[in-house]
Amino acid sequence: MLDGHGTKQNPSMHSLPASSLLYSGHHSRFWRLFIVMIGALATWFWGCALGQSALDSRQAIGSFLNGRLPSSAPGVSYKAADVFPALRFPNPIKMVQRPGSNQMWVISQDGYVWAFDKNAPTAKSLMLDISDVTVGHTEGEGDSGLVGMVFHPQFGQPGSPNRGFVYLFYSFRPAGEQWSTLSYSRLSRFTLPDGAAQMDRASEQVLINQFDRKTWHTGGDMFFEDGFLHVTVGDEGEDIPGAEISNSQKINDGLFSGVLRIDVDKDASRSHPIRRQPRSSAAPPAGWPASYSQNYFIPNDNPWTNADGSILEEFYAIGLRSPHRMSRDAVTGKALIGETGRATTEEINVMAKGANFQWAYIEGSVAGPIPGRRGPGTDTPPLYEYTDRTVDGSAVIGGHVYRGAAHSADLGGQYVFGDYISGKVWALKWQDAGTPRRELLTVPNGADYRGLSGFGVDASGEVYMMVLGQQGRIFKLEATATGGQPPATLSATQAFSNLGNLTPASGIVPFSVNSQLWSDGAIKQRWIALPNDGVPYSAAEVIRFSVNGDWNFPVGTVTIKHFELAVSETNPALRKRLETRFLVHGTAGWYGITYRWRADGSDADLLPAGAV
Repeated sequence: MLDGHGTKQNPSMHSLPASSLLYSGHHSRFWRLFIVMIGALATWFWGCALGQSALDSRQAIGSFLNGRLPSSAPGVSYKAADVFPALRFPNPIKMVQRPGSNQMWVISQDGYVWAFDKNAPTAKSLMLDISDVTVGHTEGEGDSGLVGMVFHPQFGQPGSPNRGFVYLFYSFRPAGEQWSTLSYSRLSRFTLPDGAAQMDRASEQVLINQFDRKTWHTGGDMFFEDGFLHVTVGDEGEDIPGAEISNSQKINDGLFSGVLRIDVDKDASRSHPIRRQPRSSAAPPAGWPASYSQNYFIPNDNPWTNADGSILEEFYAIGLRSPHRMSRDAVTGKALIGETGRATTEEINVMAKGANFQWAYIEGSVAGPIPGRRGPGTDTPPLYEYTDRTVDGSAVIGGHVYRGAAHSADLGGQYVFGDYISGKVWALKWQDAGTPRRELLTVPNGADYRGLSGFGVDASGEVYMMVLGQQGRIFKLEATATGGQPPATLSATQAFSNLGNLTPASGIVPFSVNSQLWSDGAIKQRWIALPNDGVPYSAAEVIRFSVNGDWNFPVGTVTIKHFELAVSETNPALRKRLETRFLVHGTAGWYGITYRWRADGSDADLLPAGAV
């Protein structure tokens, strides 16, 4: 995205931020070379810089190619749009699209599953109500409640025995009990019978029932990969009374602090039965059962397995404190986890087999509260972390890698996430070489806003945001173009009076550089347009040259660089046109745009932001 940077009064042509140049989305090194060419203008052009033209004559031309190019960088701004204004949900936390349907399913922390038609979002229907046995947000005031939902990979497939299965992760408390902080972290399967309007509550099949003494650090987000269910589990929260966390770095006690990977289909060809039961970290209240697991197998290739039953083989990764949200990017196959920190750091982690995310001996990149206790696995630091809790917030909410069409040119492949406290929503360029870069997109708000709680995604890859409140809303990213918009074609810029032979228009001057740079054998031509209205030339119509410092170009200056390739060794005149690039000195700094030539060479089309 363009952000309008590069606004120094006398910008250095060797140090302009790449973000202000990459409207075309091309590799920044090419634009850096484009910048260098200006700093290396041929000696004959110095006369112009000093107001003593070395040209035979100078033709008048207006700023920005006579106003045909915008005076500021093209860009995009985002807002959180209330796209389903007729619908409100109590404390929504996740939304997914039902496979093979226009139905969107929304889970509420208070124990409800709702559905509505995305194409006609005028009313919602209740798919399941387990609120009487759920310690939800309203009661627990934590990240407890109904927090995870996923459809079986064969959901809706005719003839499949799994066609009606939906998996939920929630904070279960026996009906009628009033313990304020005690519950079970429960993973269950429910069934939507063929043709039914609601899930059958009586169909619940419990898989995990882990006694949990706190309403914080629940985890519970889920996805399927290769038929195996992956689910995050938090560290239970601080011990009573106030001791440090005791459940991290263990795989032989309770099902806490990591990512579990299980086979809900119990395929004996690649999985085996459960060999060890989880323990309760304290005695449950009288009449409550001990922690247990059932109704699934353990994948044979999980990272920690032992036939003697000495460990909980469900663990796929460990060392997570509060992995509130997790999602998998189908394109890269990577799963990203939003990990809420304790005292210093909010993290984004990339899941990996056998990873140890280091809690509680390291938090982010600093020492954690229990530096001496370390379990198995490969030390895996965060992909990204932020520590300025005053500005950024202090409760990261993991989101999704954007794979939709609406903003693909600008956000494609970026990780959209946010923070519960600040409400800010960012896009993270996490696949680029070097340190991931974050950009603020929007801050949802509105009546009854109680904080950002989670994200949703539809079948087309568009991203939504959930916000808490008894009248909780679902927002969607919407974009608005900012700045001016360049012409859609090269011909429309009127930079060339004859596009066929690239004859520059009046006022556009060809130039060369003293030191040609190698560009994979490309043949290059260059032109510059210095805005002026004829002699005498004012100070705003000349280049100000410095031997050791920055050159200063008039606002409205346009430089052009054209690339083409020779396609015949025997006939050098045969060439294929590739791109024509413009570098424009706008009112808020320099920006760049690129036109890519069509296969027939008839014209070149503007590349959108993010194109490659």
